Amino acid sequence: MKDNDLGKSIFRSISWLGLGKIISQGFSWVVTLVIASLLDPSAYGLMALSTIISGYAEILSELGFGPAIIQKQDVSQQELSSIHWISIVIGVLMFAACWPLSYLTFSLFKESNTVAVTKAVGIIFVLSGCQVVPMALLRKNMQFKTIAIIEVISVLISSSLMLVIAKAGGGVWSLAGGRISVSFSKALLVTLYGGWRPSWWLRLKDVRSYFAFGLSMTFARSTFYLWEKSDRYFAGLFWKTSNLGLYTFALQLAQMPTEKIVTLINQVLYSGMAQVKDDPVSFNKLYLSSTRYTAIVVIPLFTIGYLFSSELITVFLNPKWLPITSLFSYLCLGQILLALNASNNFVHAALGRPYFGLIFHVVCLALMPLSFRIAAPYGYNAYAYPWLITYSLISVAWIIITLKTIKVPLLQYLSSVRSAIACSLVMVMVVKLSKISQATFISGLSVTTGLCVNLAIALVVYATLLLSLEKDFCKNIAALRR
Repeated sequence: MKDNDLGKSIFRSISWLGLGKIISQGFSWVVTLVIASLLDPSAYGLMALSTIISGYAEILSELGFGPAIIQKQDVSQQELSSIHWISIVIGVLMFAACWPLSYLTFSLFKESNTVAVTKAVGIIFVLSGCQVVPMALLRKNMQFKTIAIIEVISVLISSSLMLVIAKAGGGVWSLAGGRISVSFSKALLVTLYGGWRPSWWLRLKDVRSYFAFGLSMTFARSTFYLWEKSDRYFAGLFWKTSNLGLYTFALQLAQMPTEKIVTLINQVLYSGMAQVKDDPVSFNKLYLSSTRYTAIVVIPLFTIGYLFSSELITVFLNPKWLPITSLFSYLCLGQILLALNASNNFVHAALGRPYFGLIFHVVCLALMPLSFRIAAPYGYNAYAYPWLITYSLISVAWIIITLKTIKVPLLQYLSSVRSAIACSLVMVMVVKLSKISQATFISGLSVTTGLCVNLAIALVVYATLLLSLEKDFCKNIAALRR
């Protein structure tokens, strides 16, 4: 595929996924806010504790088969069928493992309700095993329109079910039910409309090469899981469940742009990079373009979260969530480098070097849990520091190492993000001045009105500057209508 054609295909693929995310996550975010007003913070804390150990089984259930399928050029029906049935067997084993793990969770955190929840969410591993091959093939063939439709339907179903359970007083079961229902919906839809059917064929020899590639991915994901969940572990030891729930929900809100936007960009990026991995010029161009688009989209979102944390929580949530205002604000800042760094492990995986990602996560595993352990006794607001300081320093180092590996000059990388950073900084200054002016000259302005006015100012300033600095990006957006 020519470089131009691949670029257009990737941009359109991201746009399809983006449209799907806008529809599904728009509905999901509204439901999340409604559910947050119905549930106590302790329900979020209980859900975090219930999945802290059993959630690791989800890492093992795939064994990196999905990325291995995307990365390998030629795959046979026999190989895919073998991977499919092995993935399901592994999922069943992980589901069975959740039963003893539920009692281990209880023994660690002394919360009896975690037992039933941990057992129930174990079914997700079986459902995930059913999705591995058909979903990987959709991504490999860049059929992201189909993925977007599956995503929309699944989120609409799960969000509706969560709302019904929450309104009925189901508490933590609304969160558990949402996770189970979204996995069930995806498994069903990808089986029906994914366009691939397994054969009755299973041979271990067929998966040997995939397993070798996937093992490094699995180790990397394992170390990621361990350090990423270490915050909940130490919080469970030092805090009340309600305080853990406050932190968990603040982090969930701050991570929304990363999970909902950056994740979809990287899905498309990995598939595209796997196609041009033997062409360094096209590969690096693709990497820089994705970094540029990621920065343009997510940096202003995190900046808005930082600027309007108090107003957003006051207007869209009820008073029980006001304690997370400061934490949410600083977590948004910490997410900027996390979002920009997210694609680097995919870069190395696409080049057939997934063990590079393992090295990054080993470093995180050595430093992040220690940072969380030091911060935990000082309360949930102190958890902003590991993200702002420790993870940011690791991310900067990892970005530099990645650039040197693929031979991209640092100045060229900085050039790809400078417009987003410059526009966001100007947006911050204008909004700060607007807030000062309103406090000085206008009295009696409601929080909602102030938020609407200042948010409109922020968006207008950013969009105006972007139109002048990023004309190519704006042209590509306009071209989608054709």
